[in-house]
Amino acid sequence: YRSDQDDLVESIDVGASDTVGVWVRRGAEPVIARFVGDVEALLDPSALRFRARDVITREADDVLSFSIVRDGIEERLATENGAWRSEAPSASSADRIATRDLVRALTSLRAARWVADEETPAMGFAAPRYRVHLTMREPVAPSDESGEEGADAGTPQPTSLELLVGGATDGGAFARRETERSVFVLSTDVLEAISQPLLDRELVALATSSAARITLPVLSSTVVLERSDGGWSSGGRVAAPDATAAFLERLRSLRARRVLGYTDATALSSPQSVVAVEGPGGTRRLEIGGIAGAGAAAQAPAFVSDVGATFALSPDIVDEVASYRP
Repeated sequence: YRSDQDDLVESIDVGASDTVGVWVRRGAEPVIARFVGDVEALLDPSALRFRARDVITREADDVLSFSIVRDGIEERLATENGAWRSEAPSASSADRIATRDLVRALTSLRAARWVADEETPAMGFAAPRYRVHLTMREPVAPSDESGEEGADAGTPQPTSLELLVGGATDGGAFARRETERSVFVLSTDVLEAISQPLLDRELVALATSSAARITLPVLSSTVVLERSDGGWSSGGRVAAPDATAAFLERLRSLRARRVLGYTDATALSSPQSVVAVEGPGGTRRLEIGGIAGAGAAAQAPAFVSDVGATFALSPDIVDEVASYRP
């Protein structure tokens, strides 16, 4: 590095490299060392290495709409009066928390690191894993020196920005803005947020407060709960009040752990449990599959009959539904 003081100047010579590593010597020292090959890339004097890591610097409130293309399916969202809604592939409410966090992450996006002045085929941009398109309001144009405002002054004009996400790499995935050639690494946490559909995770909840009849499996049989005189009965007997109230509240307050993906299927091929709730608006069926994974990663797929998406429920929810006895 450079310094006005000679005694603070260090020099490093980088020698030949091979599949094992690279030879390095400090100054005129007689000892040389072999480091892993990545060291050679770290000593590359490219100006890109010193570029500021800011990729997008906007305000979250500037975003009017955005879309994400995953596996050929485009998810489009727009905001109205501060609330986000999904417009495609299904029209429904968007998850408030997940959408807010993703918009904030995208509008203040920072590169984990810059890696190349131009993309290479190995980076995966020929068929991007994700394509993110943001439509934002442009700040109002200032008046000119004469004090006259331009024709569009006072009217925020929309502008757009597109982000391409390529293949995986250490610490995340390769990414670049469509209008730029430089490639950076998109961090794992932002990558994870982009990968998940943004449907409202409470769409799995069932409206038990207005239900007249609920059908569910209990052990090897089917139980039918019917509302009568303000209470619930099953098989001609009064259902256990406390257990039934807790069960109905659990169904009413369901929230999925995440949205696994959009799908045209309306039922699991072999659900482990099916809960049907009949009310004034018709019947909604919650179909729950078997628990897969272990520990914190354990989850069960779930469908609701009128929502074209797959949700993931936590094991404790599945256990609570399965353990109910009237």
